[in-house]
Amino acid sequence: MTTCRTLATLLDRVGSSQVVSELERCLLVWELLTAVGTPDYDAYATWESGRCAAIDAPQEQRVIREALEAEYGSVYYPE
Repeated sequence: MTTCRTLATLLDRVGSSQVVSELERCLLVWELLTAVGTPDYDAYATWESGRCAAIDAPQEQRVIREALEAEYGSVYYPE
């Protein structure tokens, strides 16, 4: 049986999860609100009364990507 979840339900579950850090939580919220369907950047800033507003998700993603590339190399093929 397949369970259908709405975006609001997924966001609620992310918000109440005990298994992710606050940074991971905000990155998940960023992806759900900007990469699924029509991007809603304002919703990210206001989600749960601004819970993630101070976290610059695109910058945090860059930091993570750069750290992974420094340790493991680029995911892109050399030209």
